[in-house]
Order: sequence, then C-alpha cells, then structure tokens
Amino acid sequence: MRIKKLTVSGLRAFSHAEFTFLPGMNLLVGINGVGKTTVLDAIRICLSRILPEITSSRSPKQAFEINDISIGMDSLQVECDLDLQGKEFKYLFHKQKISSIPKKTGKPRDQVIETPDIEQINPSLKEFFPKSKESKTQPLGIYFSTRRSLLVDQKPSSSTIAGGQTVAFAESLSFNREVNLRLIAQWYKVQEKLAEEKSKMLKHISVLREAIELFLPAFSNLHIRELDRSVHFMIEKNGIPLSLFQLSDGERGVIAMVLDLARRLSQANPELDDPLRQGVAIVLIDELDLHCHPRWQRVIVENLIKTFPNCQFIATTHSPQIIGEVEPERITVIDNGTFKPISSYGVDSSRILEEVLDTLPRNRKVKSLLSKMYKSIDREELSTAKKQLANISKILGKDDAEIIRASTLIHFLEGNIKDEKNYKRKRTK
Repeated sequence: MRIKKLTVSGLRAFSHAEFTFLPGMNLLVGINGVGKTTVLDAIRICLSRILPEITSSRSPKQAFEINDISIGMDSLQVECDLDLQGKEFKYLFHKQKISSIPKKTGKPRDQVIETPDIEQINPSLKEFFPKSKESKTQPLGIYFSTRRSLLVDQKPSSSTIAGGQTVAFAESLSFNREVNLRLIAQWYKVQEKLAEEKSKMLKHISVLREAIELFLPAFSNLHIRELDRSVHFMIEKNGIPLSLFQLSDGERGVIAMVLDLARRLSQANPELDDPLRQGVAIVLIDELDLHCHPRWQRVIVENLIKTFPNCQFIATTHSPQIIGEVEPERITVIDNGTFKPISSYGVDSSRILEEVLDTLPRNRKVKSLLSKMYKSIDREELSTAKKQLANISKILGKDDAEIIRASTLIHFLEGNIKDEKNYKRKRTK
C-alpha cells in the first residue's frame, strides 16, 4: 500500500494543490505556516477512513471539520490516489459549509442545515479485498506528531498487552498522540515469553534491538526490567545502563518512533519472519529533524529506509542535512504553490539553505561585510580589501572557506599587479 497523489481544494491555507509521492522517503519542505502539517493531516484523516474497510482496525475514523474549510470558500475537497497490491484506487471526501435556508414565506430564519459530506472510493475496496480483514498481513497507517518525544508511562489494558492485529491500529493515526512506553515494554515482555515456545517470535524482538543499534550506534542491550510491579525499558549507552526516561529528547524521540513502528508492524503481521523489513505501512512524521543532532539528521533517512524498506515515509522538515540526503523528485517545496527542487541529493547545506529553503546561509551582517570586501577586490582596492578581510577573519576565523577564498584571491591579484609593474619597468629601460 502506498499513496501516489494527494489533491486538496479549499483546505486551510490551500485553495488548490497537488502532491505526488514515491515509495520510500518523501519530504515536505517550506517555512512555518505554509501547510506542511496540513498535508500530513489530510493523509492521516484519509487513512483513518480507508483502513477500517480493509483491515481489522477498529479505531474511530478521523474527520474534516467546518473550520478546515479555507476562509472565503464554501467547501473543501480531498482526493487521495492509492496503490493497493498493484491496483489503483481513488478516495474522495467533500465537505460543504453549513447553509441557511429560508422560510416558505421567503423570509430568512435562524435555522441552518448541514449539507451531508460526500465520501466515496472507486473502485469498491470490498469487491477487491473481501477477506482482507482476516489476513495475517495487514497494511498500517501511522502518524508521529511533534509530541513523540513526550513519552507517557500509563498502565495498558490486559487486552492491549495480549496483542492481536487490532491493537496494532489503536490510536496509530491520532493527532498529537504520545508514545506509551509501558505498553511497548509489556508487549516486549510477552514476545520474550512467546519466543520460549515459538522461535519466530524471538526474531521479532532481535530485529528490534538491531534497529535501535543501527539508529543510535552508542546504544546496545535493549531490555526490560520489572520495578514496582511495572515493566520498564532499559538500555546501555556506552556501557552505562539507563532508563529511556533518562535519555535526551532527541534520543527518546528516535527510540520511541522506532519502537512504536516496530511493535505495530509485528502485531499487524504475526506470521512474517521479519515484520520490520517485510511489513507495509504509510508512516507520517511531522518534523523529522525534531531534537536531532545534525550528525543524526545525516543518517536518519538512510536508517529508516534500511530498517523499514517496505514502508512509505512522508515527513516534514526544515533540515538542510536531511534534504541533502534525499533525491529532488522525492521533495516537495511549498511556497505559493508546490514545486520540486532542481537538485538536493549530495548538495552541501549552504546551497540547500539558499536554493531550496530560500534562506541566507550566513548571518545578514556578515553577508554584508563579505559583499563589501568582494567589491573592494573587484575594484582592485587591495589595501582596503585586506583591512576588511582582517576584520571579518576575527568574526569567522582564518579557516572559514570564504576567508581562505578571499585571501587567495587577494594574494593572486597582488602577484599580478607586481608582475605587471615589473614588466612595465623592464620595457622602460
């Protein structure tokens, strides 16, 4: 299962926009307020209404509200083109604003009616997948909000601990949900017990440990510990045992996301040998770079694709490091419409800031000082340029690329001027 295209009209900041998505990683880029999270919300709501038709999900369907309709427009419409097992489907949702109706006398009255929502999917899912709800392998939709590093430690119900495919879908597409670590720890404990009888279940938790170590190489030995009649996760960081609640926001956010996704893929696909690599899901992530060190940002895309190769990821980001790890056809820039950048993969962060994110790669004051220095160089006012260079070097340091470039250029021009003077002196003799 994957989303191929999303078309929205009259939805919040969008009068009309189209978004195309590929398998694997897809990024939504733009300044705050342009609608990146709106795109994730639209997909999240669509999936919450589609998945119960073809899976064992019993989660409540999310809905578009009247307040989602763009100001000045009478309705909103969302179309979602999906690929399910090689067959294309189109989901449509149309919502009209509440309308007033007049009395028979022709005088308006203070009564309103709500035009029913239009919702349809073509062709019919039930015709093509009549027994999909009983399947032992089921596709997931999962949404990770910016609250994913705010872990909760709530006691789960016994039915949730027991597992089953239905539990894999519980709150997976809820807005602003946190990750319940105790629930995942209890599930982990059950898997360890099941592994004593069924070796396949041991692989479900062993690949999970491997995934954590891939994302965070300094971490190892993920395990559970019972304390005060409850189960908690423990992990070693550089050989030091820590509770997950003792980690930084960035570390917690990454581990919680990997644990939650892995747990749900395992529950939705109990018969798969390797649910992390074989399981299918559409994963929505708001601010993929949240609390992540730039070094992690460089590898998080590669690690997600390597760990969950059958999942489609659609994520928002402001990070030039993440953008530089993704091909341009997988990136949608939202800025008075939508477009794909000309280049991104392998491009250095300074260029991405300027060309993709439309942001100066340097402080404005420093940028102005550099500009004045280069104007002096262009006019061959080298004594002035050298003074300007000395001042800027105090700010940026002698190893900055622009300082080295300007210094080399000045040295080169001084050599040329000197050679020219020597040449003229020889000719006059």
